Amino acid sequence: MLKRTVDVIPQKLLPFKGTIAFSDFAYISDWAYSSVMYLARAQIINGTGNDQFSPKKNATRAEAVVMIHRLLQNLI
Repeated sequence: MLKRTVDVIPQKLLPFKGTIAFSDFAYISDWAYSSVMYLARAQIINGTGNDQFSPKKNATRAEAVVMIHRLLQNLI
């Protein structure tokens, strides 16, 4: 949902990191992979620690609020 929001607004996201490597990236669904990597490079999502994204885990309300806050703060 966050990536779709980015796609429809004229602003762009900053900053972008180089390569992002989650140790469990193989478990990220094919349909979500590019969005996850885009948002990770934009530092909107950081994973769950220990270089893991935990794609099968549900985000808590607090985690969702942090992601939305980062999205709004990083728009230029």
